[in-house]
Amino acid sequence: MDFGLVDALMRLSPAEFQWLVLLLVAVLAYLLYRLFRHYRRYRLIADTPSSRIASAAQGLVELQGLAEWMPGDRILSPFSGERCVWYHCRIERRKRLHNRSHWVEDLDRVSDEPFRLVDDSGECVVDPSDARVLSRHHRRWYGSRIGQSRQPELSRYTLGLSLNPRYRFSETLIRVADPVHVVGEFTTLRQEMPAEDEENRIDEIVAEWRKHPARYLKGFDLDGDHRIAGDEWNLVRERARQLLQESRGPAVNVIRKPGDNRQPFLISAFDEEGLLQRHRRGMLWSFLGFLFLLYLLLFALQLRP
Repeated sequence: MDFGLVDALMRLSPAEFQWLVLLLVAVLAYLLYRLFRHYRRYRLIADTPSSRIASAAQGLVELQGLAEWMPGDRILSPFSGERCVWYHCRIERRKRLHNRSHWVEDLDRVSDEPFRLVDDSGECVVDPSDARVLSRHHRRWYGSRIGQSRQPELSRYTLGLSLNPRYRFSETLIRVADPVHVVGEFTTLRQEMPAEDEENRIDEIVAEWRKHPARYLKGFDLDGDHRIAGDEWNLVRERARQLLQESRGPAVNVIRKPGDNRQPFLISAFDEEGLLQRHRRGMLWSFLGFLFLLYLLLFALQLRP
């Protein structure tokens, strides 16, 4: 162990040493939490089967496709004006306190507009509310006034070098036609009506058909006695029920945040392998940091029991 560190530890007062131990314990607990969080997310992503939209089961699924607007939508980023299906825009202001400066948040705006996920088998509506979003399109720049929320035409090496910048702007986007990977709860929604209303509507349809039996009921006379009776009326009602359901329009597939908070809701511009690599790196760095700080804590306690 470096003798400078030993000397620094020995110079600490008892109260300062106790605060150092408490800080190390708190950071160790945080690293352990991050380690298990990365591991849990890694297992959930690895164990969740990848599905095509047309054949996806109800419940937790993993879908991949292209991001597209909903019909009639035109979502633009409030900062850059870029076409996108999702955005997260932030403005932070530099604030000075006791001759030190730090950034405080002035605006934090996240899109909650639904968008479509399209693959070669069909499409699904993505409700991004409360999703964890990972995007490849992230920009940050600085300005001296609030009106500079549009990124200046500067190279990435000169962004942030404006004289005495007072504001920091950041923009994260998922653009139209971006490949995206979504893990969440898949549900097929159908337009439903109360059972009593449905039966009343079926009665109305059957009553209308009975006014014109030659036109509507001829195909239900199974025994050829020129009248509808017994089980034949059951067939008539089932046909009316089928037509009523078809008139409500097609079912809509939706993927959204699961009701169980332990399950993930992730929208990512990275594919499955890229996500797994991120969590493997997160587990590795959390584990190495935990080992290093644990060694440091044990060394300090051994030096000053």
